Amino acid sequence: MIVQKVKSCNYFLARECRSCPHLELSPEKEREFKSIADEKLWGEKAKWHWLEAPFYHRTKAKFAVGGSYDEPLLGYPDIHIGEVIDINECPLHKPIIQRIAHEMLSLIKHRQLTPYDLRNSRGEFKYFHIITNQEETEVILRFVMRSLEARERIQKAVNDLQALFPQIVVATINLQPQHKAVLEGEKEIFLTERKSICENYNGMNFHIGPRSFFQVTPEMANPLYLTVEKFIKENNIKSFFDLYCGIGGFALHAARAGAMVLGGEINPEAISYAQLNAQELGLKEQATFMVMDADKNIEEKSFEAILVNPPRRGLSDSTIAYILKQKPEFFLYSSCSPEKQLQDWKKMEGYYQLVSREAYDMFPHTHHYESLLIAKRIEK
Repeated sequence: MIVQKVKSCNYFLARECRSCPHLELSPEKEREFKSIADEKLWGEKAKWHWLEAPFYHRTKAKFAVGGSYDEPLLGYPDIHIGEVIDINECPLHKPIIQRIAHEMLSLIKHRQLTPYDLRNSRGEFKYFHIITNQEETEVILRFVMRSLEARERIQKAVNDLQALFPQIVVATINLQPQHKAVLEGEKEIFLTERKSICENYNGMNFHIGPRSFFQVTPEMANPLYLTVEKFIKENNIKSFFDLYCGIGGFALHAARAGAMVLGGEINPEAISYAQLNAQELGLKEQATFMVMDADKNIEEKSFEAILVNPPRRGLSDSTIAYILKQKPEFFLYSSCSPEKQLQDWKKMEGYYQLVSREAYDMFPHTHHYESLLIAKRIEK
């Protein structure tokens, strides 16, 4: 399959997928819409970073598997009709993701991998995840299955795909036995010797595993991380706590800027990769990573700066109370939900003064974006 570069989306034009409502707007109008909406929300303008190429940028796809193995579908589940809507050639994804998805459709039939039927609670193959890096040189495949009944056939499908795409270096079966529309289960079974791929952010290599959280738009992650690194360096910050640290993106940029860093994260796999990343980058002496729950067991040390990058739901009251108790000189908050970020900020603005706020077009064609807030403690 040859991926034909497009300037729009056939699924959107056919009204088969409306996940990107801003496709109706020109790039100039979308930027105007987002910047005005953000200014209205916050009451002031942010510094914007815009994605120059708003197609073929996403490095991760999570396809629901539907149809039958005679006529399979890879797309998203429509909860209203209980069926999967096929979008296997979604132009947001990197071309290699589209090509692998296209080949997988024929392999579902050839290897008799029965798609899961959520309405009738039968079948095996629930989701198909594809993860790559921005250079498309390495790929992870995840087969989210109800059971291990098809393990041998999946291994053959992986071998088939690797013959076509040598970039595939990691493949897993993820067990999700529940009869629910849940994207993944707790158990991961590796079918390959390799367990991670490498992504490069600003000249630093990061290991990414099948369960790792990472920014799926590297062109926006790079300036986001650099903004924090520059701030740490310019303010000579020597101690930095990265809460919700993931694989260490913010933390290791802060360490490169000269800070002693602690990273906390509830996901053990992410912590193991953060530790490996620190070691391979020569930052092991400056960066420590620990498994911790941001709502419960948080490190009680003092830090000059604390950064949070929570899930879309934002910060809990206990986490906000912890930050206010610790009184770091600087507080940094990166969020994919500016509305929730603002709600959390209003609980802290009597204690902190806004220094800067920057916005990153991480999710083009939608109203979503990443917002970075930097604040300084008010001396009383």
